[in-house]
Amino acid sequence: ENPSTPEEELCGNNLDDDCDGAIDDGCTQLPFIEYNLLQGYNFITIPFVLNDNSISSVFNPIINEINRIYSYNINWVVFRTSPIIPSNLNTIDSLKGYIVIVNNPTIITIQGNIDINAQRSLQTGWNLIGTNSLNNIPINTALQSLDYGSVWKYDNNINDYIQLNPNIDIFEPGKAYWIYLNNPGIFNP
Repeated sequence: ENPSTPEEELCGNNLDDDCDGAIDDGCTQLPFIEYNLLQGYNFITIPFVLNDNSISSVFNPIINEINRIYSYNINWVVFRTSPIIPSNLNTIDSLKGYIVIVNNPTIITIQGNIDINAQRSLQTGWNLIGTNSLNNIPINTALQSLDYGSVWKYDNNINDYIQLNPNIDIFEPGKAYWIYLNNPGIFNP
């Protein structure tokens, strides 16, 4: 037996991990991803299509730790936990990036199904994106159909942005990234 061949199927990644010819065979539980959120800014994406994509449902187990959630699509949108201050962000969608600001480090696990055919229209200029995969994806593969200028990630260790090299860097599952587009396009990683 080849030691690099998994002995069992990894559910939800749309691959034949156990090399028996069937994709995700024997899987009964939904795929999941665990987020280790640090105090302050966390750039995340939810790779799943969710049955209930309302923020209050998705983040219910940690809602008391959330300060705000931002997203960007031509304009900023924000979710605030205080009902006194208005919010204009109420749902979570795959392929979008979110900046989740938490008061204290916390962990949340989210389950759902991956729509491998999902796509999103992106505009010229800055877009906050994430992939719909539980696997690393080379940046140049994920963005091959787009005319982009640069890709950036937020690094919590230095509290600043790092420009990525699309030829060698990857998009990690569950992480959000800034991309600057020279022309509008369809994102379907």
